[in-house]
Amino acid sequence: MWIQRIKVQRLSGKQRKKKEDQLIIDREFILKLNGIETSFICVPSTVKEMMIGFAFHTGAINSIDDITEIKIHENLVKIDTKPTLGEVKYGPLKSNYIIQAEKLYSKMYDFQDQALMFKESAITHSASFADEKELFYFSEDIERIQACYKAIGQFLNKKSVANNQWFLCSSKLDKPLVSTLLRLGIRHIISRVAPTNEAYQLANDSECTLIGFCRSQKCNLYCGAIN
Repeated sequence: MWIQRIKVQRLSGKQRKKKEDQLIIDREFILKLNGIETSFICVPSTVKEMMIGFAFHTGAINSIDDITEIKIHENLVKIDTKPTLGEVKYGPLKSNYIIQAEKLYSKMYDFQDQALMFKESAITHSASFADEKELFYFSEDIERIQACYKAIGQFLNKKSVANNQWFLCSSKLDKPLVSTLLRLGIRHIISRVAPTNEAYQLANDSECTLIGFCRSQKCNLYCGAIN
């Protein structure tokens, strides 16, 4: 795990005690995407997948097959891609699948249980794909969108196909993220907190299921259906 343990002084009123604290290890990485550089400060795990997720999120690629070259040298990641038309291409627009509430709560419990870096540091965000049986491509990072990039990049790298799959995250759902998930064909999007209004409008217009505040056997259903 990407944790550094250090000694600190704990002050409480006039009392002062020595204790151990846990800090997340982070590093700077540079992505050169078609010659344009972007800097990221992130947990140094699944970095290649994070960059692939970023490329998809920004519209530089529509699938993993659009990448012509990817190289990693120390903290530099270089990705070259085929030209894209820049148009938004959503996956299948409708799904007849309806999430069962008990299975949703069970998977959200598993999702929270896997957040080991958060348990140690209390500062990371999580993202994962899931179905009724398991979580997959679970990711954590110090930035909420970077955790999402990591999960999305793994999804793309494995050439996964959205088939009644869910997306879970620990943080807010905004319109750019919901749009990215719709492009993947994901129609069931769940967070431990809330969506923004623009995210809700897009999800509602796209007839997908949007769920927020999913925790402790409770949730808010913003649009779509739960059984």
